[in-house]
Amino acid sequence: MRAFCIILFCLSISCNFNKTSEQIIEQEINSINTIEEQITFLENILKQNEKVRARRKRIFETYSQYSDAYKNVNFNMIRISGTNLSKVEAFLKKFDHPTPEKHGTKVADIPCIIIHQSPGGLEARHRNFIALHDAYQIGYISKKVFSEYLNRMYQISKGVYIQPTDKPQDTLDIDVIIKKMKLLG
Repeated sequence: MRAFCIILFCLSISCNFNKTSEQIIEQEINSINTIEEQITFLENILKQNEKVRARRKRIFETYSQYSDAYKNVNFNMIRISGTNLSKVEAFLKKFDHPTPEKHGTKVADIPCIIIHQSPGGLEARHRNFIALHDAYQIGYISKKVFSEYLNRMYQISKGVYIQPTDKPQDTLDIDVIIKKMKLLG
């Protein structure tokens, strides 16, 4: 009986120290009180995303996509991207979309960039489409970033990117992509 009580006590202590990632993210989001803290939060997410992607690229160029090092860094990138997606979605739920006027143009693009680079298929991209489209329509997201997000959705669903020969990526016709993918009504 004494051993059972000790085990139960140890388990209860360990449960208190093992918060879920959702709880940690919620706590992090709830600690944000100012626009400056919002900016820092989003900038840190983007820096983390860029850092792991740059490392992945270096390892790919040095070794190959078949190396253990590449497999490890790719797994780490997917894990970090998934966490960053959860952070951005929690941020948007609590604070709405950042605005260029309050947060700056680069920061206002960050949620779309993180969702665009999220791991997996279309689920997260579709789940966030209406909110991102609304933010784009208002002018919170740049045409270039929103176009890249849509083009990635198109590539995942159709297997090809839309890359017109006469236009750079940032001038893709967003309405055409939305119609081709039947994203709105």
